[in-house]
Amino acid sequence: MGSNQEFHKTKELKSGLGSTKIELVELNGKSVVLKHFKTLNKLKKELELYQMLQNEDFIPNIVYHDEVKKILAIEYCGESLDLKFKPKFRYVFKNDIRCIVKYLSETHNIYHNDIRWKNICIKDSQLFLIDWERWSTENKERDPEYILRDKTPPILHNFW
Repeated sequence: MGSNQEFHKTKELKSGLGSTKIELVELNGKSVVLKHFKTLNKLKKELELYQMLQNEDFIPNIVYHDEVKKILAIEYCGESLDLKFKPKFRYVFKNDIRCIVKYLSETHNIYHNDIRWKNICIKDSQLFLIDWERWSTENKERDPEYILRDKTPPILHNFW
């Protein structure tokens, strides 16, 4: 995509391990998330995923990318669940998140591998998975926030 885009910064967002900066900008009257990558490989990996899953409802659309500047712009898909909801109110989304993850593995053989509250956004009651730097066709999900599994494992009783 062309590199003559005119962005108007509105807000700095929290960046992750693979990015130098993430910002909310306005482009042609629309809110867009602009992610500046540390390496071209990280950009290409995330871009590949967004391109593969562009027709899925839970993936934000690509607005723009520039491999020279190592930038990926996706449509703004709302606030992350960790910022929008207190912990006790996030759990109502667990089943929907689990269904999305199951669908991804069964339909596309794709695993996000970094499912955390900060990587799930909501806009107009629609959930979106973001931050796809760790995706693969192998399940390496650690689930540190117990979104995909329950915190307390079932207790096995020994009756013998």
